[in-house]
Amino acid sequence: MARTSVIYRHGMTLVELLVVIIILGLLGVAAAPAINSSSSKNKLRDAASSVSSHIVRAASQAVGRNSGYGAWLESDGNSASSPTFLLRFCPGTVEASGTVTITASSLTAMTATATMTPTYETLTGTSVVPAGALLRISGMPFDYKLVDETTIAFNGSSATCSWPRPSGGYPGAVSVPFTLQLPPMRTSGGKTLLGGNACIDLPQSTIGVSDYSPTVTPLSNDGPFIIAFDSVGRPKNVLFTPPGTSGLPKMVTTDALTPIALLVGLRDQVGVDYQSEPSEDNPGANWQRKDAWWIVIDPRSGGVFQVENYPNAPNRQTAQRFIRQKLLNSNNAN
Repeated sequence: MARTSVIYRHGMTLVELLVVIIILGLLGVAAAPAINSSSSKNKLRDAASSVSSHIVRAASQAVGRNSGYGAWLESDGNSASSPTFLLRFCPGTVEASGTVTITASSLTAMTATATMTPTYETLTGTSVVPAGALLRISGMPFDYKLVDETTIAFNGSSATCSWPRPSGGYPGAVSVPFTLQLPPMRTSGGKTLLGGNACIDLPQSTIGVSDYSPTVTPLSNDGPFIIAFDSVGRPKNVLFTPPGTSGLPKMVTTDALTPIALLVGLRDQVGVDYQSEPSEDNPGANWQRKDAWWIVIDPRSGGVFQVENYPNAPNRQTAQRFIRQKLLNSNNAN
């Protein structure tokens, strides 16, 4: 008679089940930083590509336009911790010329009446002066800010006005040629919005690159940051408000040695100080991030390219090391 073998299958005991759950939990904890890091890296790479594409599109729109075209970058506030994530397009800088008669009320006057020929409204079609409109007087190495259509502000000391002094002293008037520079105004359409936690860390971005440019100028969130391209698609000038200048805009003409370097990082790290030992709770500045990116606009070649941030940098200057190498290699190749 055949004997039937019976195989008994036991389920997992409670102890075995608990051991499996604990092991899976430990693996999840160990893998979480890598998953978060990978997610952040992908988001910043995508954000850098969006910023680069927006700027390239602005440069391409400038080609063939007499006034050029520009990229308008705007933060959601005006403090050092305000992230920049809104990008729009704008027409290029408009320039007009004529003769201006300047009349100051006293030696220490901070403003003066300006009578333009042709008038401001004739030149621009409106009497509304946009913030950042600048007046350049022939023979003077300064730009003056227009307060309204008939008033200019002196950007010098209250004791000495840096404009051509009339022969009769003050009060008095003098007529000189001028060039009127109107800042670009942002357009209503064609915007790029950086999603998630990504942004452009404008206060850590620069005009000029460390160890490459004669001067490196830090940027700020006080007002928009505008890159204007000329009719052949090369960066012509930059309009921005330098840190600590009480909202007075400045226009900088770019040249071969002044690339623009925009840092793409995380919003919640804008305005954060350097940490010698960064951690998850205290990650430090955006230029300390291994997954941060620089968007570089090179006036020499007219190119726009993405450069990885130099890892474990002790300062922003060192963080731009890969940019310097990229620029030098590009110049040598040409």
